[in-house]
Amino acid sequence: MKKLMTRDNQFDLIRLIAALMVFTGHMAVLLGFPVPTIMCGQGVHGMGIIIFFLLGGYLITLSWERDPHVFRYTCKRFFRIYPALLFCVLFTALVIGPVFTEVTLSEYFSHSQFRDYFQNLIFRVNYFLPAVFNRNPYPNCLNGSYWTLAPEVFMYVLIPIIYTIGDKLHINKYLFLVISVLSGLASIVLIQFFPSFSYLIYNIDLAHVLLLVPFYFVGATIAIWKPDKKFFNIQLALILFFLVSIYPFGSSGLLRFADLTVFCYFIFSLGFKGPGICLEKMDISYGLYIWGFVLQQTTIHIVYNIIKKPLPMGIMTFIGLVITFVFSYLTFRLIEEPSKKLSMLICKKSKEHQQKRQKGLQKE
Repeated sequence: MKKLMTRDNQFDLIRLIAALMVFTGHMAVLLGFPVPTIMCGQGVHGMGIIIFFLLGGYLITLSWERDPHVFRYTCKRFFRIYPALLFCVLFTALVIGPVFTEVTLSEYFSHSQFRDYFQNLIFRVNYFLPAVFNRNPYPNCLNGSYWTLAPEVFMYVLIPIIYTIGDKLHINKYLFLVISVLSGLASIVLIQFFPSFSYLIYNIDLAHVLLLVPFYFVGATIAIWKPDKKFFNIQLALILFFLVSIYPFGSSGLLRFADLTVFCYFIFSLGFKGPGICLEKMDISYGLYIWGFVLQQTTIHIVYNIIKKPLPMGIMTFIGLVITFVFSYLTFRLIEEPSKKLSMLICKKSKEHQQKRQKGLQKE
C-alpha cells in the first residue's frame, strides 16, 4: 500500500474544505433555503471565498519570492487556472447549454448570450446562456463563482509589483503590513458608512472585491513576515472567537473586522498545524470551485423540472457533490495535471536558458 504524501502544513486540506463551504452555501442559495452562517452572519460560501483569498495571498507571494521571474511566474499562474477554466466554459456553453436550453439550437447558437458567455475566458463574468435553467428556483444563472476569478488574476499581477517596489526600497515587510491594515480599514468604512455602495467594473461589483482584497494582503503579509509557527495556536484562536462574540462592539464594521481578523488567525493556526496530507496528486479544490455552481444548477433542473420530485436539501447537496467530484477529478487528471507538467517543463527550460545566459555573460 502506498503511503500518503505529507507536507508540513494543512493548506491543501483547508482549500478543499473551503471549496466544500462554497458548494454548500451555493446549494442553499440555489434551492431558496436559508444559507448556513458562521461568525457575524457570514454566509458559509462567503467564508469559503475568504479562505481562498487568504491562502492565495500567502501562497502566491511565496511563489514569487522563490522565483521572481516574470515569465516563469506568469506561466505557473496561467497553467494553474486557465486550462481548467477553458474546458469548463466550453463544456458549459457547447454541451450543457444545448442539452438544457428551452429554445431551438438555431436560436441558442445565434443568441447574443451564447457569444457573450465566452467573455468568461477573459475573466469578464457572464452568467447566462439562452433559456438555460430559467425554471430553476434560482433561474438562469450558470456560474455564480466566476466573479472572483478577475480579482484573483488582478492580485496575481499586483502582488509582484508591490513586492518589487518594496524590495527596491527595502521596506517590503512594512509596505505589505501598511497596505494590509489600510485595506482592512477601508473595508470597515465601506460596511459601516456605505453599506449600499455598488459599482460595476468588468461586470463585477467593486464593493464585493473591496471586501475580499484585504484578505489577500493579510496572506501576503504573513508570507513576507514569516512569523514563527509557534505564534499560531488553535486553542488561543478559539478563546479569541469567544471574546469577540461577547464583546459589545456596537458597530457592524468593527464587529466584522474583529471577527474576520480572528478567523484569519484561526485559519493559519490550523494551516500550520502540520504535518498535513499533500493533495497534489488529487487537488480537486479548484475543480470543485469552477464546476460546482453549474453542476448544482444542472442537478436541480433535472430533479425539479424533469423528474419533478423535489428532494430535501441534504440529498440534493449529496447528489450534486458526487457529480461535481467526478467532473472535478476528471478535469484534474485530464486537464490540470498535464497542464502543471507542461508548466514545470517550460519553467525548467527557462531556468536552464537563464543559467546558460548568465554563464555566457560571466565569461565575457
